[in-house]
Amino acid sequence: MEPGWIDWESDELYKTLILNSPAAIVFLDREGRVITSNPAFEALFGYTCAEALGEELDALVTDKELYREAATYTRRILVDGLTVRATGRRRRKDGTYLHAEMQGAAVRGAEGQLGVLVIYQDITDRLKAEKNLEEVFGSLEMILDSLDADVYVSSLDSYEILFMNQHMCGSFGGDFSGQTCHQVFRNQPAPCAHCSNPRLLDAQGRPTGTYTWEGRNPITQRWYKNSDRVIHWSDGRYVRLQIATDITEQKEAEARLEHLATHDPLSGLPNRYLFMERLQHSIKRARRNRRLLAVLFVDIDGFKDINDRFGHAAGDELLRQMGCRLCSAVREFDTVARISGDEFAVILEELPAEDIADRIAARLLETAAQPTRFDVHELAVTVSIGLARFPRDAGNPEGLLNKADAAMYGVKRRGKNGLADWAGQEQP
Repeated sequence: MEPGWIDWESDELYKTLILNSPAAIVFLDREGRVITSNPAFEALFGYTCAEALGEELDALVTDKELYREAATYTRRILVDGLTVRATGRRRRKDGTYLHAEMQGAAVRGAEGQLGVLVIYQDITDRLKAEKNLEEVFGSLEMILDSLDADVYVSSLDSYEILFMNQHMCGSFGGDFSGQTCHQVFRNQPAPCAHCSNPRLLDAQGRPTGTYTWEGRNPITQRWYKNSDRVIHWSDGRYVRLQIATDITEQKEAEARLEHLATHDPLSGLPNRYLFMERLQHSIKRARRNRRLLAVLFVDIDGFKDINDRFGHAAGDELLRQMGCRLCSAVREFDTVARISGDEFAVILEELPAEDIADRIAARLLETAAQPTRFDVHELAVTVSIGLARFPRDAGNPEGLLNKADAAMYGVKRRGKNGLADWAGQEQP
């Protein structure tokens, strides 16, 4: 015999293979009775070859409850000549049960069918492990579904949604597993510009840890704090896990606090702090674009007398209405602020010519002089306005506001209800 050559027709070779097979093998005649079996069959079911010889296999390894099912498989092989593969519960000699995977096929010779070859493999431990894994996944899914947060898993490569918890299904109106995350959660045809996928693995393909970010979702119109990281999926690949906590109420509370810190609670207009901040930015823009800018300082004439005569409620109503009137008299991109008591200030940006500021100030005087109604009373008031210009009068916010204020006091000295330009005032 040449090296490496095997005599596959040798009976001894077949015997060696069958006797040493880790799978339980049994041969049946055309009536389904055992002709022979290998040692693995004895190890699996407890029957020696001599004990099994001549016995009907299905009666040997099943009880009454399982017999009909097992006999059906055997009959399909014997009668129909089919190859059958199935799993099921089988009984050992000692009465205990196991779960087996069974493969059966007809054995044919030169004169036709000789019998049946059946192979058994014990899958009890495998099924137990699968059951335990299902229980673990079931428990994990139950935990994820109980979270008051949106949780989903998606592919790092295809962006396919692999899992959504119940909370997220409720947020977006259904389970969209199988679709792309950017389409479902952002209504985007391509991956989002802010997608965290590139940040979750380093250059060597190793996880970088948790990446946390905040954003407003255009589908739900809610704010979320998102925690993203990669995890191993059931098939061994890395996938992205995102846990998104709704922080809309927190964001709204922060916005309210910021508004309170930067706006006058009575009129709703920007306060002195926000006015000076905007004026600083306006000066930078005007300097960069070589444009003119003006600041108006507006003071209500005789406001104390109205408070004393009609009460603070009337004074408050006058301040609210005055704020509205000033806003209606300027352009949309100009800023009107209440900086203290009965004093207002206005930023006039992008002035194409110096006389535009004078025209707007004149319109303010006219608008402010309209009567204000409070209960049955009609309150007639006027305002005094001072004007300072950038870059002519000052190059910083404090300087512009102070000079507009000084110009306004010049109007007060001359009898109120008028406009004064800082450049036209007598300097102290």
